Amino acid sequence: MHGYLGGLPGLHAYESLAVVDGPEPGAVQAFADLMFPAADNAAFCEIVHGAAARMAELEWAVRRMVREGLGVAVDEAEAQSALWHLFRMSEYGAPTADERATEVRFRSHQDTNWLSVVCQHEVEGLEMQARDGRWVLVRPSPASLVVMAGNALRVRSQCSLHSIYHTSTVAQID
Repeated sequence: MHGYLGGLPGLHAYESLAVVDGPEPGAVQAFADLMFPAADNAAFCEIVHGAAARMAELEWAVRRMVREGLGVAVDEAEAQSALWHLFRMSEYGAPTADERATEVRFRSHQDTNWLSVVCQHEVEGLEMQARDGRWVLVRPSPASLVVMAGNALRVRSQCSLHSIYHTSTVAQID
């Protein structure tokens, strides 16, 4: 689930790139050299590293707030050294004329990690399942990020926090 994903059965319009340890400049450079060996990838590396580093800072702040809220004492340096990050950039293609007007592009699931941070980049499609079973289209402001707890955080919080089922849909634009 790292590197490039695309052309998956049942997910024909989904593609993604995932960089392990994106907050580390060397890891991003190694990924870029592997994926684009003949390219000048300095701009790609700068953008990915910058975004991944900011996401890691956000994740660390949320983890700290959750631990404090749960009253869990943790050695900050030790906890941070045990972390690794996966920075995934995903794209869901628009439906073709042959496809339904609205199509589920990624099946309903819960994430297995601690946290997922989603930047929709002003593109609608993320839906979350409410506790009553209804599906709700997430419409954050353009300057917002969506932060979701994963199953690892649900377990760590002894089910105080919920890992929400979510999916992606794409509506055809007429």
